[in-house]
Amino acid sequence: MTPRWLTIDKLVVELGGVCTSEYELRAGGALAVQDVRDAVGRATRAVGAVLSDRAQDDDEVVRTAWQAIAQAQDVIARLREAVQRSRSLRERAQWLQTESVRLRHARSRGRSGSVPAQHRTDPD
Repeated sequence: MTPRWLTIDKLVVELGGVCTSEYELRAGGALAVQDVRDAVGRATRAVGAVLSDRAQDDDEVVRTAWQAIAQAQDVIARLREAVQRSRSLRERAQWLQTESVRLRHARSRGRSGSVPAQHRTDPD
């Protein structure tokens, strides 16, 4: 059986990681959506319940804390994925805009007679 304080130490370390992840997401410009705040709050309350548990050996309280931490980690991972997708889409949109401007300029130069128009043919 794992000593109680070792279990509490592990729970607190994991909760610290969850809180750090939430702060990193906020600092990185991501809006900390309510789901993340709620999940971190549930994990914090669950670890607090372990600390205030008088039974000392209540496995259910510990299990609930681990589950709440895991759920918070999942919510944070989903938000990170959404942020990454958003960044990728933004980069793609910027590239498309740049490419569109380049093509428009190439066409307009071709019409003015200074540079012959080039027609792109797709290999498909």
